[in-house]
Amino acid sequence: MTTEEYGKRMAAVYGHIYQDRYNLHPNELEDARSLLSKNIMEFGVGADAVRNWTIFNTGTGREAVAAIDLGARACHIADISPLTTEKIRHLQATRKGYERIFPYRADLCDPHFAVAARIDFVYLNGVFHHLYDPWQAAKNIHAFLNVGGYFYMRLYRSGSLRFFIADFVRRFMPYEDSGVAEQTFIEKFGFFEKDKGLKNQDAKVHLYEMSYNDMFVPVPVLNLFDPSRLYSFFERNGYAGINRPNIGSYDHEVETKGGTAYSAYFRKQSDGEIKADKLGDLVHVDQLEGIDYKEGYIRETVGLMKAALPNIKKRGAEERCGLCFDLFYAAQIHRLARFYNRTKLGFDKTDVASLNNAAAIHARLQRMLQAYA
Repeated sequence: MTTEEYGKRMAAVYGHIYQDRYNLHPNELEDARSLLSKNIMEFGVGADAVRNWTIFNTGTGREAVAAIDLGARACHIADISPLTTEKIRHLQATRKGYERIFPYRADLCDPHFAVAARIDFVYLNGVFHHLYDPWQAAKNIHAFLNVGGYFYMRLYRSGSLRFFIADFVRRFMPYEDSGVAEQTFIEKFGFFEKDKGLKNQDAKVHLYEMSYNDMFVPVPVLNLFDPSRLYSFFERNGYAGINRPNIGSYDHEVETKGGTAYSAYFRKQSDGEIKADKLGDLVHVDQLEGIDYKEGYIRETVGLMKAALPNIKKRGAEERCGLCFDLFYAAQIHRLARFYNRTKLGFDKTDVASLNNAAAIHARLQRMLQAYA
């Protein structure tokens, strides 16, 4: 895939599921302000530190707006999608107070990428794992981040049940099937209100957006990094690691809200050159082959996935897409219903309750996969 095609597909995927973010829906802005404030304080600095910072961000624009709302000196935001620049410029044309946001369409992995400012804080929430060249992106960021500056990332968690499923379905779901996804989901689970800022309130909306993202984001792999190796990479390259996560190689529990991701915190200590990743610290962990699962029921699921894969690939787009949604439902609906279901819409509560532990979930997964094995 060319970088131009990558950019077009990234814009299409996120334009489909995140219009409410691009449109700066009040619910999304409230969520962004809360998260940004929390993440800043997790570095051990006061919430008012942001007032002295020029920030760099990549994404839909909601976090850049949140940064200015919290008092940042300025925020530079670059994104490969044209929607971010379009929506920020519309905001600036219609509302005062956001002149200090500087948006531009750009590819963070381009070797020529640069920012026309010195940056105090880099905020990448759900971005770094979607980059086709994370090493080049890290090198680019290093060039404009001030010594003493902070670098925050929110990353997909290798070893989580969600990405165990995602790493499997991406082996048989081509990007070209994305056009049948929404109707397939509606036929299976019923209507849902997309683009209304309800992701954090409606489990059905969250299930669709999460699944669609994991199925179709156009990167070769999901970049499920080993947290300890990610920290080692940055620490070898002039950064102090902060709040180093203490998590195992895998955990298929569904009882915590944040069990599918983790945060990484760094402070730049020197301007030395970012060295090539010769140790493979920024390499994707294969969720089927790269983890030593102890539980027999997980190993059985892995075996069925491998056996079923050739037959699944032969099925039509609607059937493959429906299977994906069923797999994500089984793996994540208990967690989503518990933490993202204030609107109380649309699922069988008894069935949701039955999927509250890893063993029960894997039993459901195995029944679905046996039809193809």
